[in-house]
Amino acid sequence: PDLTVVTPVFSEGSGEADTGEIIFYVASRGHHSDIGGTTPASMPATSTCIEEEGVLINNFQVVKEGKFMEKELRDLLTAGKYPARNPETNEADLRAQIAANNLGIRELR
Repeated sequence: PDLTVVTPVFSEGSGEADTGEIIFYVASRGHHSDIGGTTPASMPATSTCIEEEGVLINNFQVVKEGKFMEKELRDLLTAGKYPARNPETNEADLRAQIAANNLGIRELR
């Protein structure tokens, strides 16, 4: 399954230009080999409900005030009837996506 990480880009500068408003968004979509489900690799064709396809991630804030929400992410990935089989890999992949977004922010500046 593909997971998308979206990062806001805030205005910066001096004086009136530094409003702290969101001026852009950057995003990266990464294919994760497994996020749980009834079969490895997630999203089995025989699923009869969403939880059988893997962990449902709905608007989860991965970084809050500059801090990677490691415990909360692990709790999310290991919860439910069919948890992620290798949450360490998911975490590493999400960290890579965040790094890609940060590079995008630097390139915009």
